[in-house]
Parts: sequence; structure tokens; C-alpha cells
Amino acid sequence: MALTDEQKSLLDQQLDPKLGAYRKADRGRDVSYLEGHLVIAQANRIFGFDAWSYSVDRIDLTYMNDGRGLLYSALVTVNVEGCGSRQDTGCHPIRNSIDQDGKEKDNVNNPEQHDLARKSAVTDALKRAFRSFGDQFGNSLYDKDSDIHQAIHEAVREEQRQQRQPQRAMGTAAVRPTIVTPQIAQREANLTVRDQLEAEIKKTATLDLLKTAGRKVKAAVENKQITDDERLALQRIYAERERALAPQAAIRSA
Repeated sequence: MALTDEQKSLLDQQLDPKLGAYRKADRGRDVSYLEGHLVIAQANRIFGFDAWSYSVDRIDLTYMNDGRGLLYSALVTVNVEGCGSRQDTGCHPIRNSIDQDGKEKDNVNNPEQHDLARKSAVTDALKRAFRSFGDQFGNSLYDKDSDIHQAIHEAVREEQRQQRQPQRAMGTAAVRPTIVTPQIAQREANLTVRDQLEAEIKKTATLDLLKTAGRKVKAAVENKQITDDERLALQRIYAERERALAPQAAIRSA
């Protein structure tokens, strides 16, 4: 079964900058990218939950010459009904790091680091395989001269600005405990499911609570309580909150 005209139309559209993110790379360069869960969300939205799949064909481990790091690489094949298969590779390194006391952390022999690296290599390969479907999967991000990079920067900065505005308006009241009055309870009851989920994601204080909020989003999708656009918006907010909480989790685990 070939792709429908609607699916082809979706694939022809430009990537929404609000779905993108960027990070600092070597030498201070800004690198634009799509997060793995958003690539999967795009595939579900365009092709359908039951119309695509992927397989991990191989995972390799290579030790670096200096003995202080290694590299996981993965080969992934994506299968989409009506499009055949697409295959690509991804990788993720593990290197020893220096802690706050100046001591070397043995990440190379840390099982959790190996688990993270394997999964990250698979995700990287999955994203690279999907990019052959075009701009909806971030293919334009590989063009360093594309206007999409600036558009993503502006979208991220605008979202950060909007998130800071309520905090500045409330001042120190932003960190005070919330007293749930009958008026507040009634106001929250009048919120849409999407609004309630967004509020819960933004107020999470730990990654465990954030995962709980994520499961509620998944349940809302399964129960058709939110639209595809609302789901994508919530996934974006979830990713931003996850990045904000990541340093806190790293400190606790150190």
C-alpha cells in the first residue's frame, strides 16, 4: 500500500521550528536537532501507529586508543508501509570525566553509562534513518546554511521568555507553597485536559514525577482526550522540563 496524498502532503511541509532544539557542541558551536521522542511522534502522526516499525540490526562497541573511553554504534532499519525500508547508523561515546573534586570518574566501567550509550546510539540511528523522509524528520537540519537553524533559536528563546514572564510577575511568590482555595479548585476544574497536563508537567520537581506526568499524557492520547497538535505541544514542554531537571538529577546521582 502506497502513501496517501495526505501523507505525502504532510511530508512536503517544512519542519515546525517549535519542534526543534539546539545544544552546544565542540568549540562552542550551536547544533540544531530533533529529540528522539519527537521523531517517533512525527512518525506516528504522519504514517500511523501501526504502519511503521524499526529493528536494531547490530550494536558494536569500540574502545578508544587512550583506554579512557569507548564508542557504541548501532545499525537500525526503519520500515514504513508503502515506502520499503531505510537504514542508517548512529553512535554515542562514553568517556571518563572529572568530578568537582578533580578526581577522574570511571564512566567506562559504569553499567548505567553503558545502558545509556547503547540506547542513545539506537536513537541516533533511528533519527538518521527517518531523515531520509525529508524535512518533517529534520533533514534540513543537516544543511548548515538552512534558515531553520535561526528559526529554532528564535522559537526556543521565545518559549523561554514566555516561561520567565509569570515568574518575574510573581517575584518571590513563585516559590511559596500554593494554597488551594475553592476558587482555585473551580478554576482548575474549568481547564482543558491539555491545560491540566501542561500545568502538571511544568510544576514537576523531579524526573520521577515528570515520568508520571508523561504517562498521563500517553493515557490522554489513548483515550483521545487531546488532539495530535496538543500532544506535540505537550511533548515539547515535557522535553524542556526534562532538560531543566537533568542537572539536578546528575547532582543527586553523583
